[in-house]
Formats: sequence, C-alpha cells, structure tokens
Amino acid sequence: MNSKTTDRQQPAFEPPQKHLKLSPDDKHKSNPHSHTHVHSEESLRNIINRLSRI
Repeated sequence: MNSKTTDRQQPAFEPPQKHLKLSPDDKHKSNPHSHTHVHSEESLRNIINRLSRI
C-alpha cells in the first residue's frame, strides 16, 4: 500500500502542481477587468483594421 501510494503520489503530484500553478496564474492574469478591457480594445481595433482593409 505504501509503495503504491508513493508511486501514485509522485507522478500524479508533480505534473498537477505545475499545471495548477500555471492555471491559476493564467486565469488570474486574464481575469482582471483591466486585462480584459485592453484585450477587448485590441480585438475591436483589429476587427476595425480588418474591415477598413477590406
């Protein structure tokens, strides 16, 4: 049981930790209104530019 738990905890614990650390960070960075607003504005500008080009 101990061997199985250790084996299962090591591989299952390392990747999730990296994933979890990256996930919250990415979500937190993309969550703020400021970031979303900037992204929205950039997206709108890109769309306008594309429309203007056509």
